[in-house]
Amino acid sequence: MERLLLSMVALPFKGQLGWGESRMRRIEVAIESPIESAFEARTDKSSAFTQLVLPLLLSLLVFGLSAVIGSWRWAWAEAGAEEAAHQTQEGFVSLADGRKLWVTHRPAQPGKPTLVLLNGLTYSVHNWDSMLEFFHQQDPDVGVLRYDMRGQGQSLLNEGWVLQDIDPENQAHDLHQLHQILQIQGPIIHLGLSYGGAIALQFEAMYPGVTQDVILVAPYLKPLEWQDNWIRENMDRLRQLNPLLPWSDRILYKALLSQMVYFVYPMAENEFLESPKHFWDYMALTRNQLRLNGIWRMVNSMIDFEAVKLLPQLKDKKYHLWAPQQDEYVSPEEFLHFWGQMPKDLRASFMRLQGVQHKAQQQIPREFSELLLRVIHQDPQLRKGKEFDFYPGPHSCEAVLMGSKKKGS
Repeated sequence: MERLLLSMVALPFKGQLGWGESRMRRIEVAIESPIESAFEARTDKSSAFTQLVLPLLLSLLVFGLSAVIGSWRWAWAEAGAEEAAHQTQEGFVSLADGRKLWVTHRPAQPGKPTLVLLNGLTYSVHNWDSMLEFFHQQDPDVGVLRYDMRGQGQSLLNEGWVLQDIDPENQAHDLHQLHQILQIQGPIIHLGLSYGGAIALQFEAMYPGVTQDVILVAPYLKPLEWQDNWIRENMDRLRQLNPLLPWSDRILYKALLSQMVYFVYPMAENEFLESPKHFWDYMALTRNQLRLNGIWRMVNSMIDFEAVKLLPQLKDKKYHLWAPQQDEYVSPEEFLHFWGQMPKDLRASFMRLQGVQHKAQQQIPREFSELLLRVIHQDPQLRKGKEFDFYPGPHSCEAVLMGSKKKGS
């Protein structure tokens, strides 16, 4: 390399000056010595850099990469642990009698409460999805248990045709078994919608002291007045048409109730039915018949149910009644009447949901979730037996709790 550079320097002068080979050689030697010295010095420096500095830099680089990778692994481990802790578990849970219930369970973080959702009559676990999307964003540490009761959802499809009426006592007993099997730790809050509200009350009458709070959203309090009147009017007509009709009033009542369930309910709440993919999709039609069969068996057992009869068996100041003011099935006066009959030492809060219909958690999922978390987090304003008007909208919880309170009870 060095000689190539010397040739390049001396070559232009060789022909022009007429220098001979000996003179060119002396020039090359004169130029070569300092160049070689420079290259030797450079080589020495490179050698020192290679032997001393480069290993140090490589060590620092390896150490830095190890630290970064270690921090990534730690972050990944933490994220994996957090994801596992918040992982939702779902599947069938076998009860003592061999019956299986479909359960979706997101365990609570240590020391945090668990919310148990009790389905409405025509519900399955998926009817809570829209509300829970906001709920988990607002507080991911609270546990959530939802399940399909007897006669509902996957539990019904797994069991098949229901041949006996499904009593609320059996539903409450199933729920108690779930508590024991899943070994739920920490405070427990029951939220029951419609039919689920009746089961929540039945549970409290049978197993007092298990829950921290009970939230009744548009609860089933007694047979629906308009439905009961229709059945009894038609019973009278049938008796007039055939005075010798051998059926008892109770059998005739249940027969007419079955007509109501099979023909009127699908028109009033058709979302629980499955749309056949084609005309001969007999499996979808069969599943729809199963769903109607389950609903009928649940409704049959509620003919004699009256929530007020359970009040003497209830304990603790933990009952929250949420009354949709635009409910399609129960009038606001009926909710208020039940609240008035509830002893004061049981009342935690009464919430009038203004402009809201029966399925409140689907109509206003964000506001519903915010209000629900206020109860779960033990907001003191919601534990004094007071009445509130709740208007859905931005900052509605703050508005109702700070300035829109009704008179205390």
